[in-house]
Amino acid sequence: MHDQVNGIICLEGCDAAGKTYLAKCIQTYIPKVRYVHLDYRSNVDMSLYHLAAINRVLKLAQDNLVILDRWWPTESIYGELFRDTNRDPYVGRLFHRLMLKHAGIYVICLPSDINKLVARFKASRHQYDDVLSVNNRYHDLLYGHGCDITNYLTWLTNKGGVINYNNFMRYDIDIDGKDVTSFIDRLLTRVKRCQMNQDQDMLRYTYDKFLGTIETARYLFVGDTFNKNKRSKLPCWPFFENKASSLYLMINVQRLNFDEEDIIYTNINDVDGSLNEDILRFSHLKLVALGHNAKFGLTELGLQPVLALKHPSWYKRFHLKDDLFNRELSELRRL
Repeated sequence: MHDQVNGIICLEGCDAAGKTYLAKCIQTYIPKVRYVHLDYRSNVDMSLYHLAAINRVLKLAQDNLVILDRWWPTESIYGELFRDTNRDPYVGRLFHRLMLKHAGIYVICLPSDINKLVARFKASRHQYDDVLSVNNRYHDLLYGHGCDITNYLTWLTNKGGVINYNNFMRYDIDIDGKDVTSFIDRLLTRVKRCQMNQDQDMLRYTYDKFLGTIETARYLFVGDTFNKNKRSKLPCWPFFENKASSLYLMINVQRLNFDEEDIIYTNINDVDGSLNEDILRFSHLKLVALGHNAKFGLTELGLQPVLALKHPSWYKRFHLKDDLFNRELSELRRL
């Protein structure tokens, strides 16, 4: 039995790729493990379903190692292949932003022996037949492949894949399954390393002032004020909406080929209107002021942004057609 490690491990891969076997092995190896499986639900908004699920997982992960069996990558792949749905092409980026904050690890289960994969798949009942197309999508996600960009997952694929990202690992049941304990040791070492390299406050569920990871970030995007929805049970994560200014910012960040790993997001004012002085901890990053209030607040803190723009809502309202926001934000690449 291994010492307790808290955190999040998200298992992804096609059916019969070894996710269940790996999950069961982890459960016998760690004292406190919670297993959460997400499936497809035709009668609900999948983005909201995934949001509610990850909110629960983040709470559980404060005192447990949580195995999340399938999440947004599954919906991105299966939705496009079998349902021709792409309702929320950027929502995966939001969810990945949360994963970075909490130093979670994705494990992509990708078998090397395709014949054995097909045999395992045929030996059990499934609602579809084309397992190889799904497996190929996960392979492309890991190692990259030129493709049409239809959502965040295909953007990552087209950009070169995620195999070298700190919070992605490959599990090959045909190789790693022969000594699964060694693989789990490597996995837990990766979890602990990502947690150690993250700002420790940001690992807490109740600390919602920042999103992203300090391990790789180069920029701190500073907005205006945290918007607290009284009806929402979610924390006040900054720029965490799949609509309005948050979505507009996210679209332009992706168009300019910024990784989520590049950016930490925050606001200059807390929910109560007080100045967010925790920004001083991240003053070594290149500061980007999004709006007059952000620029003025940073000045009060004795900080100077490398780039000061108007708020994304202003560009969206008055300069959507001429793409001014994208052009001005692109200056960040030259700084």
